[in-house]
Amino acid sequence: MLHTEDLVVQFGGVFALGGVNFDLNQGEVHCLIGPNGAGKSTFFKVVTGQIVPTRGRVSLSGDDITGKPSAQIVRRGIGIKMQTPQLFDEMSVEKTIWLGAYRTAGKAKAQQRADELIDELGLSSVARSEVGKLSHGVRQRVEIASVLAGDPALILLDEPAAGMGKADVAFMAELILKLRGRHSFLVVEHDMAFIRSIADCVTVFHQGKIFLEGKCDDVLSDQAVKDIYLGKGRGNA
Repeated sequence: MLHTEDLVVQFGGVFALGGVNFDLNQGEVHCLIGPNGAGKSTFFKVVTGQIVPTRGRVSLSGDDITGKPSAQIVRRGIGIKMQTPQLFDEMSVEKTIWLGAYRTAGKAKAQQRADELIDELGLSSVARSEVGKLSHGVRQRVEIASVLAGDPALILLDEPAAGMGKADVAFMAELILKLRGRHSFLVVEHDMAFIRSIADCVTVFHQGKIFLEGKCDDVLSDQAVKDIYLGKGRGNA
């Protein structure tokens, strides 16, 4: 579904990405991990159109999306949720989700889609509330619902568990597992317990390159990966 080929991002003499070849399969939950400065956030920004790569190619289902603006990438079937909710505080929950559905489903189907998602994500009690008056965890649910309303094939999540309590983190994990197969997920995350609960595959970034990739348990139990996070052996990035 998602493929990158020899992806390079250079800032002056510094290589934030040094030739990344990456694949994400249909229906997969694929998590990106690594210490601060490892390159995972830069990679995420290239895929979402926030950074134009110095060299290389990004393709979605065979279509070249390299350097396309974020708005065009969304229209091609990618839903993007950043770490900080990108919402209009004065807008109601229902209207926010309706707007996400309207962009792709049109006026005739938008309300039905919004109603379904409000129910599925447990937002009925706050449907008429202004987004700005909600807790961080509920705001995260609203933004996820807004992304889902566009029915994207691939959903990109930037640290979805950040700043949330245990109950909200558990809800987010259950939701991703429920939606796996209907959607594919690329998740940048630091919370290892959360990653263990959702990931089919984990890719470790280190010093702008892919250090290791594989099944979740195999990667997270690897001693070299542990050393990277602790700043041993190959050093922290």
